[in-house]
Amino acid sequence: MELKFQIQGQGQDILLLHGWGGSIKSLEPLAQALSARGFRTINIEWPGAGSSALPPQPLKLADYAELLNKIITKLDLTDPIALGHSFGGKVLLKASLLHPQLFSKLIIINASGIKPKNSFKKKVFKGISKGASTLEKIPGVSKISGGLRHAYYKFLVGELDYYKAGPMRETFKNIIAEDLDNDLDNIKTPTLLIWGKEDKITPLWMGEKMHSLIAGSELKVVEEKGHGLPLIAAEQVSELVSDYLHK
Repeated sequence: MELKFQIQGQGQDILLLHGWGGSIKSLEPLAQALSARGFRTINIEWPGAGSSALPPQPLKLADYAELLNKIITKLDLTDPIALGHSFGGKVLLKASLLHPQLFSKLIIINASGIKPKNSFKKKVFKGISKGASTLEKIPGVSKISGGLRHAYYKFLVGELDYYKAGPMRETFKNIIAEDLDNDLDNIKTPTLLIWGKEDKITPLWMGEKMHSLIAGSELKVVEEKGHGLPLIAAEQVSELVSDYLHK
């Protein structure tokens, strides 16, 4: 299984890792903005995303980290910078824990990986398949199962990513089951955290907790922006990244 990627620009290497439900197109504007600032970007697409083939079996977070390690070796990259948004950021954190010398610097944007405060929601989510299946057994409900599942995940579980994951659902369950809170203090790679202040998916308090756990990290908060920060404000994000890397 190999990762699809696009390279543009010249200069210091920056790996770009999109979030769950995205594709190689998600961070194209950011790749263009960074290449215009003198970096060579390697924009990666995860298995099962966009036009990439599905993995042969459900993946775990460590599997994504190893895929990343392999492509760095394949491309013969030396001390690359790595930037990850949302799920992509979580993969970077895991890869840094497994391979401490893999990256020269980390740029983590609105990343997942911190245990949610709402433990009840997490318990409910762990039972989503069972709960949805039970509801569908009610007479007459099977006729509206699609709409029912959508409502179930959106309002009871609050996780439409799972509903939309299709054949990647088992992988998605594996990914959200792993929290990194207890390991982040082992990351020694220089790290910049960028967070949209209005993020409702991975709220700012998660970024603040990561900042407190990763020694020497910097946290930049972008006002009036939410979880899609690097998708809708690529130029602003590229400026923050460039300023940090040129210190």
